[in-house]
Amino acid sequence: MELKNQQTKVLRGKNVLDLLCDECSALGEKAFIVFADPEVKQSGLYARVVSLLNICGTQHVTFECLSKQLCSKELKTANEIARNHSVDMLLAIGNQQLSEFSQQLSLNFFEQPNQPSAHLPIISIWANQNYSFKNDCKDHRSHLVLPKPVAHFTDFEL
Repeated sequence: MELKNQQTKVLRGKNVLDLLCDECSALGEKAFIVFADPEVKQSGLYARVVSLLNICGTQHVTFECLSKQLCSKELKTANEIARNHSVDMLLAIGNQQLSEFSQQLSLNFFEQPNQPSAHLPIISIWANQNYSFKNDCKDHRSHLVLPKPVAHFTDFEL
């Protein structure tokens, strides 16, 4: 996806996550799910997302960050997994800090240092989490606009 000043579709309300298939089908066939809080699995949110992806025929690969301080090591590992599986989109389940992590992951996916012209599309699903992204990356792209999510879900049932 070309990096441009795109608008983020904000989807809020009861059971709005049921619209996930509509958003994913427009982006491709394989999703990369990223989350950092065990509560995402314990609450059933991860199972719900995976179930919805299975219903709409979207393949998926998951990266569960195990550290409370998301950093460049996790970013590098996540990027390698995403590239190896040739994913089409990124599903970030978390809060603002995971959103920042997913933006870095999106930019790094196509390996175009300093002047990325493309990025991996992001769909964010916010949950109540207390994780933080430790931006210790030596990145020379701080002057660039970070990619915005294609769609942002806030489901009142979560």
